[in-house]
Amino acid sequence: MKLISKIYEEIKLKERINIPVNVQMNKKYQKSIKSLISSIETYNNTKDTESLKYSLTQSLRLIDEILEDNLKTEYDTKLSIKKKDYLIAKFKQYIKDKDDLDAELPNDDKEVDVKDPNNPSDAEIRRISKMIN
Repeated sequence: MKLISKIYEEIKLKERINIPVNVQMNKKYQKSIKSLISSIETYNNTKDTESLKYSLTQSLRLIDEILEDNLKTEYDTKLSIKKKDYLIAKFKQYIKDKDDLDAELPNDDKEVDVKDPNNPSDAEIRRISKMIN
């Protein structure tokens, strides 16, 4: 009798669905995984095929959620790379065109015409005299 009960116990353990520790301890998808684990435990205890079908449905939903997150991460990564490439291209263009842009600016090194207030020109004398009169 002892041998038969041991064989039954081994068969029961072999038929159990084992859940990997990495799946059980996952924090990101904890809510979805908890419900999945509970339905798998229900199947392991009762061998009810309906709970197995439900577990499969939950597994597919979890896979869908993981794929959505993966797709979003991939999209965000590609978008940030495009932004960086755009900025790098604009900086390279700016560096390339910097000499031309600097040539368009007025040169600050030129001497500014500073007129001597003690020696006004004839035009200035006429302008001042018109203002006085």
